[in-house]
Amino acid sequence: MNRNVLLVFPKTGFDFKGINVQLPIGLLSVAAPLLNNDYDVSILDQRVEKNFYGRLKEALKNDPVCVGITTMTGAQILYALRIARFVRRHGSTPIVMGGIHSTLLPDQTLSNGVIDIVVRGEGELTFLDLVGALDSGGSLAEIGGISFKENGSVRHGREGAFIDLARSLNLPYDRVRVEDYIFAQVPGRERSLDVYTSRGCPWNCTFCYNKSFNRQSYRKRPIDTVIEEIELLVGKYHLDSFFIGDDNFFVDKERTHYFCRSLIDRGARLEWGCQGVRLDSMKDLDLDLLERSGLKYLCIGIESGSDKILASIKKDIHVELIKEMIEKIARTRIIPHYNFMIGYPDESMKELYETFDLVDYILEVDPKAFFSSFHRITPYPGTEFFERVRACGFTPPSNLEEWGRMSWESENTPWVSPALRKIYLNIALITYFIDPKVVVKVEDRPVLKYFFKIMMKIARLRLKHRRFKFCPEFIIPKRFIEWRIAKEINPNVS
Repeated sequence: MNRNVLLVFPKTGFDFKGINVQLPIGLLSVAAPLLNNDYDVSILDQRVEKNFYGRLKEALKNDPVCVGITTMTGAQILYALRIARFVRRHGSTPIVMGGIHSTLLPDQTLSNGVIDIVVRGEGELTFLDLVGALDSGGSLAEIGGISFKENGSVRHGREGAFIDLARSLNLPYDRVRVEDYIFAQVPGRERSLDVYTSRGCPWNCTFCYNKSFNRQSYRKRPIDTVIEEIELLVGKYHLDSFFIGDDNFFVDKERTHYFCRSLIDRGARLEWGCQGVRLDSMKDLDLDLLERSGLKYLCIGIESGSDKILASIKKDIHVELIKEMIEKIARTRIIPHYNFMIGYPDESMKELYETFDLVDYILEVDPKAFFSSFHRITPYPGTEFFERVRACGFTPPSNLEEWGRMSWESENTPWVSPALRKIYLNIALITYFIDPKVVVKVEDRPVLKYFFKIMMKIARLRLKHRRFKFCPEFIIPKRFIEWRIAKEINPNVS
């Protein structure tokens, strides 16, 4: 029997090594059970491989049982399809697609002739069963959690079960070059890696995939196991920090406090950061304990400065509480990184300016705060927002290629007027530069640093005077990004 399996992580279109390229945790999680069952697993990450297609061609010579490719909605689909076509041109290896997008739209994914099988939901156990069947020539019909083509039609296996996180295997970090993923994810620190302590989120935000993908469940790994993993990573890779990549870490107050006390009791002396943070979930937390445990950095989703919009997206939080928590965090040494979205169906300039007023408030109250670019809300499949905008005339993409262009094309937004559409695009670009601290990320790249400094000055002036209609300074950078992506996804590769 053939015991080789190849897993691939495509580019996303905005990958900058040392700035935002994180460990392919999903692929490592899928690899662990395979390795535990004596399969030889190779992981190729297009984001870090300089000779990616050369490495891919060599890996295919080993005649793997299958090639598994992960994708999320947006440009990564286009890179994934180019990879799949390359694999198909070099043999008949079954091509399996997994990840959030293919899970939520398996029929459309399989309608693309180059994809053979879709793994829906969590892949660890499902993919192991699939590889076993492909390896032995067994039937796919009884495997839960997959969709596949048979006799010209698509068949869907039963719903796959969630794995027991308390019994999950250690990640096989030796399958990748870990140094490629170590960078300063926590301000002031240089060597950080990602750690996951839970999956899912119990909240009901209309724009989030969690309700469909994780069925609105929240599942936890034992904290003692997490601490052991952190200690292993710190010792082996000489880390000075770590970053929790959970969908929502602060769901369980007692668990959070136990985690912090465990770090303190073990004398970890590390700093750490966390994403997926809701301000209301921090309301009853002991911020002093969090600080003493080493918490330094929080990525917080505020989404909007308008109570009307917050109610519309079922965020279940009010601006008054948001401001209260902003002030509390401002009195600590914890550095918050605030995230906003724009482009809601019921958002007028009034609500938009309320959001900018909140940004002004944060800049005044907490000078150490970071900001992300204002993301345009996107109707991702499997979300309540997706169904809502369909009623507003939104026509979903009809194939994978169209979904792959969702991340940078803004024309398919019929709930937004043409005038506002252009303003939203400019705001998304402007707000990328409103945070002067972002220049730290390009400190060792003189040309980028100079460019960022100029753009920051322009962005601050536009924000101050609310001038968003005509922004010629973005024409060249925008066209460059579009050109680079178009070049990299060109299917004409041998």
